[in-house]
Formats: sequence, C-alpha cells, structure tokens
Amino acid sequence: MRIVLADDHRLVREALVPFIQRVRADVHVDEADTLQEALDLGTQDPAPAMIILDFRMPGMNGVTGVRAARRQFPGIPLVVLSGTASRHEALSTMRAGVEGFVPKSLNGDAMVNALRLVLSGERYFPSFLFGEGAEEDATRPSLSGVGGSLSPLEQDALNLLLEGLSNKEIAQRLSVQEVTVKKRLSSAYRKLGVSNRVQAVQVVSMAGQSV
Repeated sequence: MRIVLADDHRLVREALVPFIQRVRADVHVDEADTLQEALDLGTQDPAPAMIILDFRMPGMNGVTGVRAARRQFPGIPLVVLSGTASRHEALSTMRAGVEGFVPKSLNGDAMVNALRLVLSGERYFPSFLFGEGAEEDATRPSLSGVGGSLSPLEQDALNLLLEGLSNKEIAQRLSVQEVTVKKRLSSAYRKLGVSNRVQAVQVVSMAGQSV
C-alpha cells in the first residue's frame, strides 16, 4: 500500500512516518515537500491508497491546493494536515471534498485511527473543532503537562517547533534572538527527557490533546 505524505518540513515528516506505517503492515510512505511533488507522486503506479497534504506547504495556497488535488485525484482519499488546527481550515477543507483533517498535535494512536478510518471509506474531522464553544480559530494545545513544568516561553517555542519551523523561523515569529530560541528549546528538551528536535516532536505528538 502506497501513501503519499507531503510536508515541506523534513522534521515533521520524520515524526509522522512511523505513525503512518502503523496504519497497515505493508504501508510504504512516499515523501514530498511541495504540492506539485505530491501530485506527481500521485500519478505513479500503483496508485496511492491515500494522499496526505500539509495545509501550508509551498504550492498549496490554502484550500486552492486542496481543490487542485481533489480535481486531479477524484477517487483517492485526501487528508489535510494542519499545524494550527483552526475550525475555519477544517470547514474549508471539508467543503473542498477531502476525507480527513488531522491536526499535527493529534496524539499518535488517534492519528493512526483517523487514517485507518479514512482508508475504510469514512471521513475524519476532529470533534473538538466543532463542539459547543469551539473558537473560529482554535489555538494550539497547551504543552504544560508534557514531561514536566514547561514555561509559557518554552511552550511557545515548542508549539512552533511542532509546525516544523527552524530555530531562525521561530526566532522571527517570537521576535527574539536565535540563541534565545536555542536556550528555550534546550531547557524544554531536558524537561521532556529528549535530546533532539525529532524526539521532541514525537513526544508532543504522542501527548496530543491530553497535555
């Protein structure tokens, strides 16, 4: 079974591939970092059983890229990944005809189950985005319960890390020096009990909404 995973951040792909491989024993994951690469992989034989697209990678232009993929592959299940997990994004992709919308913060077991559900012919959209009191633009989940007492500044850095941003990009987003980001992440790694970025992403992804 071929599954195409497209995300422009290698770190995110490395964290997600082990979960995707749990969907079925014979899964082979083809990786891409742009929409066009994903579309090209989708035309190869055998046809992929699923195509997973990052909502904000190059070439997507938000829901425009989703619609393009839907037109090109009307019979292949499409799943959209989102680092922000906003209700607006979920609704717009749903209307574009995708079979699934998966926040990158979803825990590992839930992600595997969501992908299995889509492969079985069903659709997956997280209920927490549509329940009573849901915000139009949901915020990222808190990380305060993961592996120790993380400071708000460490949480901010880790949330951006989860989106796949580099240290330089995180520094620009937070309006701080890159060395400050490195210090915050190093402190967070110690509290999480990990030694690098990939392990941190895996820990946070496994913690999901319970953190």
